[in-house]
Amino acid sequence: YRITSWEEAPNYSVLRGPVCLRLIRWGHPILALGPGVGRTDHVTTTVSYTFFASSPYFLMESRMEVNEDVRFRDCRNDEWVGMIPALPEIAWMERNGTIGQGPRSWKGEGPAWMTYYNRTTRDGFASIHLLHDCSHPAWQEPYLVSINASSMRQRTRGGWVRYPLRHATMHTGDYVHERNAYLLHRYKPSRGSGFGMLEDYHRRLTVPLEQLAATP
Repeated sequence: YRITSWEEAPNYSVLRGPVCLRLIRWGHPILALGPGVGRTDHVTTTVSYTFFASSPYFLMESRMEVNEDVRFRDCRNDEWVGMIPALPEIAWMERNGTIGQGPRSWKGEGPAWMTYYNRTTRDGFASIHLLHDCSHPAWQEPYLVSINASSMRQRTRGGWVRYPLRHATMHTGDYVHERNAYLLHRYKPSRGSGFGMLEDYHRRLTVPLEQLAATP
């Protein structure tokens, strides 16, 4: 099922305000084989994008709900392609704070954040993991995450993708839910690992400040 195959969203709404803009799209996705093929009404997908004024990141939240039992070969989300050659380097931070680089040392577990970046231009584009949930009993956290950079074709295209489920039947009422932040950041090797800006936003989004009442 793909919402990227929509020529236009079956349903959408736009919420505008002085602080942010939120675009919400929902409907039955299209099978990979093409429009008009199969029972697309077995699944309903909703995706929202929230853009904040004067901010280098936006939020993406999606939810896929199963209306009738359906079997998935691959259930994928948080999928990005086409990063390379503009952003040829790959880095990520594990849940314990360890930063790794390059596809060969990748272990396949869902990172706290992942980025494609360019050492020369110092531009970077990152995905910051905020929330993933799935009602299927075979689902587990962290997700399997694939970095597609092992072949010449993938080096040209680049990309990453999360797999919450593979070769599984989802039943009526099951769902997959995710929320990520996507950040344009600068790579600065003079500042620690070079990902100081990315680490700052990861901390800000995953451990936000709390407002407490002051003691008189």
